[in-house]
Order: sequence, then structure tokens, then C-alpha cells
Amino acid sequence: LFAKETVNKNLSLAMTTEGVHQVFSKFNNGFYIIAELDGLIVGLTNGTQIGGGLALTQRLVNFPLTLIGGAVADVFYSRAAALLRDQPASLPVLFWGTARYLLILAASLGLLVGLALPPLVTWLFGADWGSVERMMQAMALWMSAMLVVSPLSRLIFLSRWSWIKLIYDLISLVVVALPLWYHLEGAYQALQTVSWLKTLQLVLYFGLLTFVLAKLADTKGEK
Repeated sequence: LFAKETVNKNLSLAMTTEGVHQVFSKFNNGFYIIAELDGLIVGLTNGTQIGGGLALTQRLVNFPLTLIGGAVADVFYSRAAALLRDQPASLPVLFWGTARYLLILAASLGLLVGLALPPLVTWLFGADWGSVERMMQAMALWMSAMLVVSPLSRLIFLSRWSWIKLIYDLISLVVVALPLWYHLEGAYQALQTVSWLKTLQLVLYFGLLTFVLAKLADTKGEK
């Protein structure tokens, strides 16, 4: 009985903080940072033509992330909350099953964005938008990692460590603003560097999620 009351208390606490963190992460998480900030940075440091190319790239790449990732995240969060309340030990099954599904989907979309779509964009919009090809290829790995990690990151809102997400978002701001405070040769190198750093950050964050998962799955055992 005490364990169940403790779990319900943790769930209530997570629910009260989730809204605040999600509003902040909506602006700062992954491609939302790029959409609001990186286009401006690239435009300021490399000219409006490159900035416009990145703006188009953002919208093309962000579409599957928002459409698919958002839907999976909502379902995953709902089921994870129910399992945490009733069967915490079953959380790893849901987590790793969802991760496998997202990994297959992300690999497919990554290949599509990195190889198939870039030539099509030039054909549709003209040779003046050729820079979009290289930008999409640079962002393909980042997009794939984000599609896997972003939906699963909802798990942290069910724990007492939801504040870690705020730290993650602050680090994201620093990484995306890298071209402003560290000299990089050209817009493509800057985007490629940010993409690799963001991918590394997402891999590390996934590792942290597995730690949170183990703690949540053992809730009753701990109490």
C-alpha cells in the first residue's frame, strides 16, 4: 500500500512539472531550436541565401519528426504512465519495444532524407536551392537520432528527475549557437558540426533514459 501511494505521489509530481518542462522543451528541443534560432544564426553569419536554404531544409526535415514522433510520444507517455501506476516492472518491455520500432523507422527516414530527397528538392525548387541538398544530408543523422530519442524522452517526466530535461535543453541552446562563439569555416561545416554534436548529445541522453527506466521499473522493489 505504501509503495502504491508513493508511486501515485511521484506521478502527481511529474504531472505538475510536465507542463512547464514541455512548454520550454517545445521551443528548445532538437529541431525546434533550429527552426527558431539556427536559421537566424546562419543568416547572420553566412548571408540570407544560406539562411533561406536552411529554413526550407528545416521544414522538410521537421515534418516527419513532428508528425510521427509526436504521435508516438503521446501514445508512449500514456501507456508508460499507466504501467508505472499498475505494473512498473513491465516498463522496460514497452520502452525497448518502442525503441526498436522507432529505430527501424528512423533508419528508413534517415536514408530517405539523406539520399533520396535532396535531388528531388533541387528538381522541384530549381538549381538556386542546391544548397538544400547538402544541408539535408548533414541533418539526416541528427533527424534519425531525434526521432528515436524524442518520443522516449517523455519517460523522464514520470520521474523525479524531470529537471534534467531543462539542463538538456540549455545545453542544446549552447550547441546550436556554436557558430556565434566558435569560428567554423563555412555554413556547411557549421551545420555538420552542430549535427554531430547534437547526435552525440542525444546518444548520451538515451543512456540517461535507460538509467531512469531501471529506477522506475524497480519502484515497488525499492519501496
